[in-house]
Amino acid sequence: MTPSLSPLSSGTVRRLLTWCLAVGAVAWVIALVAAPYLAATARPRRPGLLAAGLVYVAGSVVCHQRPARTLFLFGNQLPVCARCFGLYAGAAGGAVAALIFTASRPWRRRRDRPPDPYREWRILLVASAIPTGTTAVLEFLLGADPGNGARLWAAVPLGAAAAWIVVTALERGGAVERRIHEVNCADAHSRERTGHGR
Repeated sequence: MTPSLSPLSSGTVRRLLTWCLAVGAVAWVIALVAAPYLAATARPRRPGLLAAGLVYVAGSVVCHQRPARTLFLFGNQLPVCARCFGLYAGAAGGAVAALIFTASRPWRRRRDRPPDPYREWRILLVASAIPTGTTAVLEFLLGADPGNGARLWAAVPLGAAAAWIVVTALERGGAVERRIHEVNCADAHSRERTGHGR
């Protein structure tokens, strides 16, 4: 009998999860930008104002929301600080870019010598954290204020790298499972032909 992939190991769930992560990251960034606009333009007791309030409450769970460290749009501050917004914006871009990249699954073409993803991911994560680390050192150790623009743009690479790693890890894991399944199927067919599988 030929081995079959379960629904979980078939890659369907992994693919759905990666798409949910990417769509969720993009939707969150849109909500962060839309909230101050809705707060400025929506009439009281309207759904738009309620939606904006919910985004601000969600933002308060993950961020300090200090006005001095937050960007303002439409006369209202964003629901998260500049650094958090940079992380989320970077994550949205990184997740979408990783989805596009993994559609071709380039590591499957190098079965003879697969790359070491963990080394690549560690280097990527450390390198992308340098800008944010630099602004943090300026703030907390030297007492300097790099400004909200610097905080935002320094955080973008870190958010993008984190999302890239998560999405490509899910996709790469699915590719490994598919390869194992292919080997198992070939082995089962070989046993059936030789009569050892009975």
